Amino acid sequence: MADVTFAHALAVVRALSLEDQARLRQWLAAQEGQHASQPENDTEPPPHWYAREMHWLRAHQAAYAGQWVALDGECVLSHSTDVYQVYAEAYAAGVTMPFVAYIDTPDTGQWGGWF
Repeated sequence: MADVTFAHALAVVRALSLEDQARLRQWLAAQEGQHASQPENDTEPPPHWYAREMHWLRAHQAAYAGQWVALDGECVLSHSTDVYQVYAEAYAAGVTMPFVAYIDTPDTGQWGGWF
């Protein structure tokens, strides 16, 4: 295992499907959260993961509906309907682990009933 480098791991991660990359991000966030959510003293609150990004998504969802967005905090790194372009532009901006999300289009209405 000592032969594994960051560059090798990054190449493997980039080869993963988008679904597996999302699962890996969730796992990494959970691992980081386990370590960071154990405060040094009882008065320190646990961190709120991706709070700025989630706030930005709620505030701007109408303007970016139907697109992928890459964020670094509240800074938009890229947006497009092409997720590969979004990741490429985020990496080109120097962000190695961008927060990337797809913003659904608003529902055109709700429907319920029997045929």
